[in-house]
Amino acid sequence: MIKIVKYITLLLSFISISNNNLISMEMVEQESIILNCSNEIIFHIFSIIAQDAMSQSTDIISFYKNKDSLIKKINQLSSICSTFNNILKDDSFKNIIKNIVDNKLKILLASYKDSTKEELNQKLLNILEKSSDNNPNLFHEAIELIISGADVNTENYIGETTLTKLIISSIYGQNKINNKETIAKILIKNKANINTEKPDWGPILIIALNNNEIELAKILIESGADFNTKDYIEDSAIIIACKKGMEEIFNLLLSKNVNIETKDRHGHTGLVWAVRHGHKNIVKTLLDKKAKTKFNIDGISLIDLCKRYGPEYKIIEEMLLDYNNIMFNKNIIYYLGKINRANK
Repeated sequence: MIKIVKYITLLLSFISISNNNLISMEMVEQESIILNCSNEIIFHIFSIIAQDAMSQSTDIISFYKNKDSLIKKINQLSSICSTFNNILKDDSFKNIIKNIVDNKLKILLASYKDSTKEELNQKLLNILEKSSDNNPNLFHEAIELIISGADVNTENYIGETTLTKLIISSIYGQNKINNKETIAKILIKNKANINTEKPDWGPILIIALNNNEIELAKILIESGADFNTKDYIEDSAIIIACKKGMEEIFNLLLSKNVNIETKDRHGHTGLVWAVRHGHKNIVKTLLDKKAKTKFNIDGISLIDLCKRYGPEYKIIEEMLLDYNNIMFNKNIIYYLGKINRANK
């Protein structure tokens, strides 16, 4: 018994110190210590860790955050040594962890266990009719109902789903919504429509971008939202990112192969807006991507536009001049080559 306690204390001390310190131990040293413990003991210790992590879940949001943290911790432990890795991949261990997580979820959702789907949908509808300003736990309750079986895409009388209401409340609500990114991810994981539109407002991705909800917009894009969709003035995600200088969104869209030549209702592309607002890094990247530069904006070119805006636009003006010279030279070389081939 003393030996078991010793091993448990030792392993728990390993887990409590930083991952860097743990991994810095020699692999042989780690393995030799851990091999002296039976799988049953290690199973038991890891179960205690899981139970402790999930016991700290006091509501549905903290449940999901603790669950994600537990998964991350397990993945870290699996990299410590082959013994841990083999145990953590064992189906028996996975079932133990799953049961611990599922049991905690059942406790949190106990009040809805006897409700029919129709009842759950009606309760969700009632919640969506309320303001988040008057009910700080609105989204917690909504998620509990959705996980219990309510339709995640239920709409209130003004056409808002829970995800739409989350984004609108984040922008216009009087009170800060805590954990809104976590809430959005839970809703999307439960099949919320990420391309839903708010009547008379437009797609929720565009609403989020127009109101600088960068993290929510990133979640939508990374989850597969249609980034080519436009609002009533035909601004798409790439246009808005270029207008506002949202470099993180801009680069994310590029990684998704967005069309950089898409135009708004004025016929302006992202490059035009990036130039007009002086977003140098975005301008440079678009030029590197060979964006079209021949635009006539109210009778003037992009280069003339830079001159009109003043000396702070000198760098962008030089970028455009260099780019035009490079493209001109490339065209000259191309046509000279074509002429030479024709004369042979």
